[in-house]
Amino acid sequence: MRISESYRLNKAVLSIQSEVDGRRIARIIPSGAIIRTTNEPQDGLRLVSVLWQQKTVMIFEVDLRARSTIIKAASA
Repeated sequence: MRISESYRLNKAVLSIQSEVDGRRIARIIPSGAIIRTTNEPQDGLRLVSVLWQQKTVMIFEVDLRARSTIIKAASA
């Protein structure tokens, strides 16, 4: 898993969105959604930041690995 890789979700996943006021809101990203990683998981952390519908949310790394398929970039 690398930064800026795109994935298609095969199953819905739970995500966490941080609001400006510090609140965190749980959101379900539906099956079939396209997401793009914005960071790599760091040692000890199990969450990955992804871009979904122009919003940055966090999902569990295990969900990304188990419930998605990487979208291969078109070769030039």
